[in-house]
Amino acid sequence: MPRIHALLVGINEYTAISPLHGCVADIESVEALLRSRITAPDGLALQVLRNAEATRAAIIAGFTAHLGQAGPGDIALFYFCGHGSDEASPEEWRGLAIGGRNQTIVPVDARVGDTFDIADKELSALIHGVAATGAQVVVVLDSCHSGDATRSGGDGAAVAVGDNGVPRMTAAATGRTRTLADYHEAARTLYDPALLASGQQPAPAHIAIAACRDDQLAKEFPVSPPPRRGVFTMAFVEAVTALGPTATYADLITVIRARVRANAKDQVPNITVSGTASAATLFLGGTAGRIELTLDHADGTWWLSSGAIDGIVAPAGGAGGTTIDIHPRGSLVGGRPSVSPLATGTVTSVDVHRSAITVGGSAAALDTGTQYHCTISAMTPPALQVTVAGPDTAGVAAVRSALTGAAGRSALVERADGHPTAVTVQVEGGTARLHGADGTPLSGAEVAVDATGLARLTNACTHLARWHGTRDRSAPGSTFNDTVLIEVLPALPGETTLRAGQAPLEPGLEGIALSYAGDAPPRVQFRLRNTSNARLYVALYDLTDRFACRVMFDGWLAAGDIRQVYAKPTTISIPEGRETCVDLLKLFAAKDDFLPHTLLLPDLFAPESKPPKPGSTLATRAPFTLRVATDTSVWGTTMLRMVTRR
Repeated sequence: MPRIHALLVGINEYTAISPLHGCVADIESVEALLRSRITAPDGLALQVLRNAEATRAAIIAGFTAHLGQAGPGDIALFYFCGHGSDEASPEEWRGLAIGGRNQTIVPVDARVGDTFDIADKELSALIHGVAATGAQVVVVLDSCHSGDATRSGGDGAAVAVGDNGVPRMTAAATGRTRTLADYHEAARTLYDPALLASGQQPAPAHIAIAACRDDQLAKEFPVSPPPRRGVFTMAFVEAVTALGPTATYADLITVIRARVRANAKDQVPNITVSGTASAATLFLGGTAGRIELTLDHADGTWWLSSGAIDGIVAPAGGAGGTTIDIHPRGSLVGGRPSVSPLATGTVTSVDVHRSAITVGGSAAALDTGTQYHCTISAMTPPALQVTVAGPDTAGVAAVRSALTGAAGRSALVERADGHPTAVTVQVEGGTARLHGADGTPLSGAEVAVDATGLARLTNACTHLARWHGTRDRSAPGSTFNDTVLIEVLPALPGETTLRAGQAPLEPGLEGIALSYAGDAPPRVQFRLRNTSNARLYVALYDLTDRFACRVMFDGWLAAGDIRQVYAKPTTISIPEGRETCVDLLKLFAAKDDFLPHTLLLPDLFAPESKPPKPGSTLATRAPFTLRVATDTSVWGTTMLRMVTRR
């Protein structure tokens, strides 16, 4: 198990601004949680700063001196409960922040004399310093506008406060405006204007869980005993307790969101993953692997952790849809249950990122305070059609059984022998080889027809089901289809910023066509343009011809907004030994926030850290389908094909 180095900060009694009431109690509940969970000798190195102890200097020293002791394999956790705010960004950093403003966390002595807030760029630099030791860095912020407090961005717009809680927010600082010289030296180094001008934007590796989006307020609510507690931290502690040690950060944010939404309006916790970090990592090291589909109870409803963008299907006309088997946590091995299900459930309605479930007659077996794992037992329509053929009759039967079971279908695959668009498994001489829908043999896809080989083949078909599902998923009739445009703009060799008035390339019959100039690969900039009159949350993916799915952009665009995907132009290189490379750029846009990491995939048959266990399959978030029966007025898609040739 890794050693956890934790810096916990809770501030109620501010020096120069309005007090809060629940932050110290919140941070003490997190401290108690960590002490109860981490019992190994020397497993926890803890520093807690309360009220007057939590000065700007002390928080910075906590990062450098305390969290900085973490090394490779360790985890460095920073948890902050207090005021959030924003401030004008210095001129040199204006290009890093929408609206020209930094997001901040507010130390206890901020705004006394020349003591400033801790800006997002400063926090990012402190994170960078700790991550450089090889430790995994985790930041949790229970403060207003915290969704962007560890990275550049955020518009700092004011938000009206309703009667649903007291916000952990203070007004922007007045008085002397900060110059670049007023920021911590590490931030000035990491965000050196000369480096920014060359297109290099820092992305220190870390996982950040925020109490709200960057345009929202984190709320405190009355509790017993009084006076108040932060709704986010209460949900955080409840979620960690319910999930246990098998939870990943993605599991955690799913449960926290459900619990916060049941108690607070206009507050949506989110997760940001930067650099080489992954949301699929086990929370604080954990003890077991991730299971993608989870079930959690909130606001009187059971919620599945997948929705329309993941491909979940609701009943259409009272028929079809998705059904699930519900299992205790830890009972799924390789994505398959080791015990009988506790209960079954049926999807009744689908949101962008989650689905409402009606639990069957065994509902009494479930505890509303516990999260469960799920497997898809049936869905309509199938995700992937597979033809299994060949002269090896026994081998064909073994492959069919491994892929789809005796019924000839599963939640992921339907046997469709002879279908013209199906992928094909050719079985001959004790081996099975997987061919794409165009008949091309897939590299690395030949396996022995034995337990290990069939597990690898099943994993490959699961992978292809996910990839094809992401490619084909759409929201028929949605007003948001094709409203966020994907633009590809050419860049000259050595060019770091686009020329004024640069026009995007026009798609032809095969999409965007790019070509090498001799030995020089093409360079382009990607740009997104929101042509709708709504603010939209957007995820842009690159679906490669090696069946990988990589996120290119994750964020939001205001109505009419234009945003560069990367800070500088990108070189599009073709792997050695190939003449052509095809990329499908698929964009999802929604009025509600969603978790973009759920669709990510490595290359098909990428090197595995260990051989698959016989009979195992990849766990999948959802069946992947060609239609979604849901309210298509709240989300839509855009797709652009890009072909690069030598």
